[in-house]
Amino acid sequence: MSLSFNGVSGIILGVSGASRPFNLITSYPFSISCWFFPTNTTGAKDLVALRRVAAATSDTYWLGMDGLSVVASTWNGSISVRASRSGININRWNHAIARFNSNTQRFVHINGSDGTINTTSSGQFGQDFDALFLGVADGGQRPFTGYMAHVAIWNESLSNSDSASLGRGMSPFYVRPQNLVAYYPIVNPGQQINIASAKSRGAPEIPTLNNARYSNWNPPVKTVLLNNPKKVIQTTAAPSIIIPNLYRQRQMQGMAA
Repeated sequence: MSLSFNGVSGIILGVSGASRPFNLITSYPFSISCWFFPTNTTGAKDLVALRRVAAATSDTYWLGMDGLSVVASTWNGSISVRASRSGININRWNHAIARFNSNTQRFVHINGSDGTINTTSSGQFGQDFDALFLGVADGGQRPFTGYMAHVAIWNESLSNSDSASLGRGMSPFYVRPQNLVAYYPIVNPGQQINIASAKSRGAPEIPTLNNARYSNWNPPVKTVLLNNPKKVIQTTAAPSIIIPNLYRQRQMQGMAA
């Protein structure tokens, strides 16, 4: 399942003053990722945004889209800068990552690609967040239309190999799990809570969906197992390699024509 966004409003998680109920990030670097299925690619749209609501400055960092490009953007109340990379597929599942390393270094990835960098100074004041926005900007602008799931946040800058793994459908639980501070699969009703860390489950975590609805559209993530993830066995062999070998084996046993 996933959350369906209607292009009018999104959902807000964890607005609770300076207490930062998510226990998310306090400084650079950090990374944001999600799976999304856009049904409208006209103009700019927000996917996932982190903001310092209680701070004197309105520092915001977000993963979004502009047409068929995915963007990693920042805003400090007066300056907006972003890294951008094309490659979004409309009416299909896409995976995107925004990496924020410093005020002068941000990357964006789409569908397992290497990162595209922007080095313009953003003039950000801080990274102690207390609010997470899905499918909309904090002021209600740039609403997303489509489906979203598997939102994840790390207190580390992901690598190009991490991007490739996530883009192939690996669960965030298996990509730098020691740095995974927030994970919202949002694939089951009521599961829009952070399941990455018990330390981050402060109220309010279960929001009003604000016209977002659950949908049966499901992104191609291989597993969302919460217990004993090391026991999961994964293969990178392509079906085109596996199937012929099995067919030849059956021929040798007289089981195939």
